[in-house]
Amino acid sequence: MEAIKAIEKLNWMKQEQINLDLWLSDLEINNKPVNGVHWRRLKKTIEVFEEDLIGEIRSLEYKIHQKLGDIEIDV
Repeated sequence: MEAIKAIEKLNWMKQEQINLDLWLSDLEINNKPVNGVHWRRLKKTIEVFEEDLIGEIRSLEYKIHQKLGDIEIDV
């Protein structure tokens, strides 16, 4: 049960990473400020957040691997 919850969280985190990438692309294409903040400043903030998210994803993947062994996880 714990592994299933971890895999669900992993899937959610990876989807959030995709959403961040899409949002950044949209900001760059439109080149408009968001709430008065230029997209380049937002991009840097989001990139830092995304790096943290990627670190959490890798950590979670490692923990799942430790619990389940060499089972293939398709996410």
